[in-house]
Amino acid sequence: MPDVSGTEVQRALNLAGANFPIVIITAHDAPAMREECLRLGAAAYLCKPLDIRTLLDEVALAIDSSG
Repeated sequence: MPDVSGTEVQRALNLAGANFPIVIITAHDAPAMREECLRLGAAAYLCKPLDIRTLLDEVALAIDSSG
């Protein structure tokens, strides 16, 4: 997303009362960003390149734990 960061989107969704799991996918891993995303409630924080099985497993976990 060229004009907004994932954490900004996550914060906006939180403020709007969104009640669904968020899986962050990034090409630029940074420990501080990982901690911030998880603190804000992200269900998972994944780094590219992704293994499809890992992605599917994390999405399934996020869905299972949200409901």
